[in-house]
Amino acid sequence: MIPTCEEREKILKGFSDHRLPYYAFVFHQFWTGCRPSEACALRRRDVDLSYGWERIEKSRVAGDEGGTKTGPSNRQIRLHENLVDVLKGHVRFMLDPDAYLFTTPDGTPIDESNFYKREWLPMLRKLQIRPRPFYNTRHSYASFMLSIGTKMNFISAQTGDREETLKKHYAKYLLRESIRNGNGSKTRSGKVQKVKNPLKNVKNRNLARSELNPQK
Repeated sequence: MIPTCEEREKILKGFSDHRLPYYAFVFHQFWTGCRPSEACALRRRDVDLSYGWERIEKSRVAGDEGGTKTGPSNRQIRLHENLVDVLKGHVRFMLDPDAYLFTTPDGTPIDESNFYKREWLPMLRKLQIRPRPFYNTRHSYASFMLSIGTKMNFISAQTGDREETLKKHYAKYLLRESIRNGNGSKTRSGKVQKVKNPLKNVKNRNLARSELNPQK
């Protein structure tokens, strides 16, 4: 199950209040849609906060670093303004360009499996949110961007997924969320009527749409 916008904000606040060393990592995942293994491999040199972009070319799984999942997964993504602000605070004392962007409090690279078991699940339980994979932050980003009408090619470039994959895997979540939130309804025949934009928070919508506030 994909975290809702409300759950996303609740989770982020939970990490900000109780597990601050991991706050930027979780925020990054909710606002880029990249794979956790890709984020674990990021180095300081891969991120340019002046121009608002990030280069993804590697992945890190169980301590082993290698290439990304597929060819299109090698990409340069745009960073939303809210994420740039968080990362600026996160890297202000990070001088080594080869340093891992996200680490544990001890300074070691984050291991996705350990993070899931020791940080992610305990936080969800603490917040009384139904457990779900940390990977679902990626789904949350893609479905959220679709729900506010972001162009498919932009989401494809951000996530490294082909447009066909996005249409296949995420359109159903957008429709389901819209109906559940009361923005769509079924006719007697079972068909769904026109669905309105499920996002009512204009501030969140504008933050997400980098087309409105791109980094120069």
